[in-house]
Amino acid sequence: MEEAPKDSKLEAAPKNSEKARQNVIAGWRHGLPFAVWIGVMFGARLLNLPFDPDPERAKHALGLFTYAHLYAAMTVLGAITLLICRPWRYYGPLRGKNILPAIGLGIAVIFLWVVFETDTMRQYLPWLAEFYERWMTMTPSVPFGEIAAEKAAVCWLPSAHEVVTTVNEAGEEVVEEVICMVKAHASPYSPAVAGWPLVMMRIFGSAFVIAIIEEFFWRGWLYRFFQHLDFLDVDLGKMHVWAYLGVAVLFGMEHREYVIGILTGLAWGYFVIRTRDLWAACISHITANLVLAIYVLTTGNYRFW
Repeated sequence: MEEAPKDSKLEAAPKNSEKARQNVIAGWRHGLPFAVWIGVMFGARLLNLPFDPDPERAKHALGLFTYAHLYAAMTVLGAITLLICRPWRYYGPLRGKNILPAIGLGIAVIFLWVVFETDTMRQYLPWLAEFYERWMTMTPSVPFGEIAAEKAAVCWLPSAHEVVTTVNEAGEEVVEEVICMVKAHASPYSPAVAGWPLVMMRIFGSAFVIAIIEEFFWRGWLYRFFQHLDFLDVDLGKMHVWAYLGVAVLFGMEHREYVIGILTGLAWGYFVIRTRDLWAACISHITANLVLAIYVLTTGNYRFW
């Protein structure tokens, strides 16, 4: 059933009432898939389970699997939780008139994410590229130009190593075994490193699992929960400035490019408010992540993954 606008003056349901209980259940159905996704990711990293490309951190990592395997596990568990919770039961169907605007917005979002880090931007507008790299990628202390080089030098193969001979200040040869010096692929999600099955899981997870999970969590639940505990009574199309800004900021901080992430949160939040169509926001998010996957695989710019 399509969600209808609600009265702006809401009264909280009595404690322990059936309505209050249903709102709590609905909240869990919106939030649990996101909690599972984030929990699996941070839990594995906290316990140092995956192989870590950083030589220092690699000493303490168990190296049980790669990040590509971790993402596949997140995808499977996230999808199962999403199908069990089915938060879409509280929303109407996708409206056809919103499909093309949703796709267009998704493409525009990814253009915003990648354009500042292209060689063309660095060549013709180096000041803008430098500003972006310094202040929008959370690396303001790294000199301009070194960020891309540092990212390209990251290695991800747990089994790759080579022996390097150097000469110290005393003129003596020093032989070192380097854990990993892979620069050509520079990502656990490269087909040459992970294999196409795990790459396809990466695409499926980013586009059809976490994209949907995030829309129901951020725009479906949290935006309205900030306005009222009985969030199901809040009109999805009601503009509440502080809730709108708060969700956008939190959504942005979830990403490394936090400023662009905040702008993206503002764009998708406003789109939901204007259309009252959360499924259209899902279509936009799916489009964005699919386009990004195509861009990454065709250009080899895996840092976006």
